[in-house]
Amino acid sequence: MEILLYGGTGRTGRRIKQAIEACIPGCAIAAYDSQPLFTERLRQSVSDVLVSVILASSRQELAELLELKSIIAEMRTILILPDRTKKTMAMALQFYPRFVGYGGDVQELTAVLRKMGKNMPNAE
Repeated sequence: MEILLYGGTGRTGRRIKQAIEACIPGCAIAAYDSQPLFTERLRQSVSDVLVSVILASSRQELAELLELKSIIAEMRTILILPDRTKKTMAMALQFYPRFVGYGGDVQELTAVLRKMGKNMPNAE
């Protein structure tokens, strides 16, 4: 099983990656810092993906990812949004995420990841 992490190159991204590693040890994490590489990965088989964690740095970046919403909506997805505006949330809900967080709140994310990891066969 694999976890996809998009946009996790900054400080918040590193904290999120550490949280993933702590919650679901032994699971491969594929980190992508560019949308073209992330898009390429999503267009391959995603049957081995445990969860996709998307850290959108801006509403514009989230809007650009909407072209992939049909693929993303089929996976277990966690979205970390840049703000709490109605427009941003409206875009985010088009992905049918399992969890929506804001900024760097790693505690809530950790709880969600632990639960997802327990409910998944072969997560470890």
